[in-house]
Amino acid sequence: MRVATVAYRLSVAGAALCRSATVPQSGIVLHSAVQYGLSDAAAAAHGIGDRPTVLGVVAGSPADRAGLSAQDEVLAIDDAPAGTSVNAAKTLLADALGRGVAWLLVAGPSGRRQIRFHAAPGCPTDVEVLTNPRINAWADGARVTITTGIVQATRSDDELAIVIAHEMAHNILRHCAPSGAEGAASALLPAARSGGAALAMRAMEEQADRFAVGITEAAGYDLAPAVPFLRRLLAETGIAKHAADTHPSGDRRVALLTAAIAQTLERSAQRRPARRIAGNTSASARVSGKM
Repeated sequence: MRVATVAYRLSVAGAALCRSATVPQSGIVLHSAVQYGLSDAAAAAHGIGDRPTVLGVVAGSPADRAGLSAQDEVLAIDDAPAGTSVNAAKTLLADALGRGVAWLLVAGPSGRRQIRFHAAPGCPTDVEVLTNPRINAWADGARVTITTGIVQATRSDDELAIVIAHEMAHNILRHCAPSGAEGAASALLPAARSGGAALAMRAMEEQADRFAVGITEAAGYDLAPAVPFLRRLLAETGIAKHAADTHPSGDRRVALLTAAIAQTLERSAQRRPARRIAGNTSASARVSGKM
């Protein structure tokens, strides 16, 4: 649930930055025996049914507050059978939440029950983790894919947040059309490009870095580890060399990220005193009214 929690937090906190493109966020992570190809015995041993089952819920999310919990099997969404496909169930849920409220019929350790909840608005984010030791992440216009290799390379959620936020930014800024392939334009280790296409892709990488800093800061993650993490990634993986056609040079990327963080923190510091002053003014008004 680590990746899901970071992605949810980035999405909801960043809603103001992608106001025209927000989508409902529930905080639910679903899975089923079908997607793993498990035998009935293996599925039962892991507490997974043929129907979409709750793998976990993000703490504090609408699903968590509504009482959904791990191992709850989703039987129906707004009276429509959930079926056996996780993707189909996610679509049903998104449609229901898009209408305002979702009703879920679930069965789990707490028995069969109906759950009703609203979603939180957030930036578009559909993050999948691919079991692969290779350090990589990419966006394809519809979803973000990160490998277990890059998740393990992060030493904190602050570092993981900047990775996910960067790839989310590509989708939010519409840098790539949906493809579902690792060869997507934003991959850390993409296919080689040349000429104008390469220049355009380098510009998109810089835009995504700047946007990612804003989302990460809005979500309350510490930006201090971002530059050291990037330096470590560049040194340990040779990404700057392999992605030279499509990404800014390592030194330029570090400089741009450093500048973006400084600008974001400066803007944040300027907003904080204004909020305190406004709060004090409101408090004074309330006191005056009582007098």
